[in-house]
Amino acid sequence: MSRFLRCGQTVIAAAALLSLVACSGETPPPEEASLPITESDPATFQEEFARIQQRLGSIRQRAMGDSALMAEFAALRDVVEKKMVELDPEISAHRQHLIALQADYRQAEQSGDVETSKQIQQEGSALQAKIRQTEAQVLQQEEIVERMTTFQEKVVARMTEIDPETPTLLERATAVAEGRQASGG
Repeated sequence: MSRFLRCGQTVIAAAALLSLVACSGETPPPEEASLPITESDPATFQEEFARIQQRLGSIRQRAMGDSALMAEFAALRDVVEKKMVELDPEISAHRQHLIALQADYRQAEQSGDVETSKQIQQEGSALQAKIRQTEAQVLQQEEIVERMTTFQEKVVARMTEIDPETPTLLERATAVAEGRQASGG
């Protein structure tokens, strides 16, 4: 599997499965995507990575407007949800309880009940962790990994149709991320 595809999987999976907030749509000039970075300046890593992510986000948003990709994403989301329920039949109840806890938390905060707020927050955090753990287990299942990989490849292909610089941007995002890790940033 190519390096840019692995980066693409990371970028696309995060966006697609977590439904990231749409980017502003501003596209930096192509030369900005390849600015040199120095190991001594972690802020430069973050700035460049943010610029690349913003540009990729804009391209990804346009790609996901494709009706075939939208339908495939919905089907993938449904399969993930079904697998989560198979793994933990109480997953829907956990989500409903989490929504109720959020309302309870707001009410406790408004009334100034710090102790109750703290208890609700702890319970909510534990519930979120349980949901995330179930989701993580499902996302590691071979069938899901294969479907996600196929979907991500289609998204990257569509992104490349929209903006032929997509593979270069994905490669650069990988290089910046690796450089940031190497510098401890």
